[in-house]
Amino acid sequence: MNIFRYAIVLGAASVAVSANAQFGATSKSDFSMDAGKQGLYGTYSPFARTSGGGANGNGYVFSLEKMTSDDTMIGGFFSRIDGGNLYQVHYRKYMMEDAGYQFGILGGDGFNNKNDFSLSYFKELPSSDKMAIRANVFGGVYYDSTDKKFNLQGGVKAAYPLQNGFSVDATFWYLTRGGSSFNFISVGIGYRF
Repeated sequence: MNIFRYAIVLGAASVAVSANAQFGATSKSDFSMDAGKQGLYGTYSPFARTSGGGANGNGYVFSLEKMTSDDTMIGGFFSRIDGGNLYQVHYRKYMMEDAGYQFGILGGDGFNNKNDFSLSYFKELPSSDKMAIRANVFGGVYYDSTDKKFNLQGGVKAAYPLQNGFSVDATFWYLTRGGSSFNFISVGIGYRF
């Protein structure tokens, strides 16, 4: 029954265009080095919301990612929601032009001086000329240092390109921690440096 619940959440997330993959780039093309760009992608989401586990709150998310070679990227995000913080440092390896794996180390308030870990597979969804929205879906496992077990996690990220390297970004991320389900949603602006 739990697998069915996860399938519903991931299916709904992939349909929800007003959502964004773990607070970062949606596409390898976001790290473009043309036109003087440095392969750096940043987002600032002044609207971020978490719900679940008896904790609901609003705040912001800031992320920064840097392409270090043709197929590897390092980055991270920092989130401040309802007086608490959550941060992640991650490493992404593109196995194909539109798919890859990401390993993340998470920490922040309420983690009992321990770190959680995530391993995600992500896949960019194809976009057409008629629909400029770029999106990817991601899913994988999340190691919960509180319960000392692995749980499923996943989500979707979408970006609508504007002009001069800017885009409107949105994220939905679902995970289970400490026996409770959590949803993270953010909406903000992305920029390619």
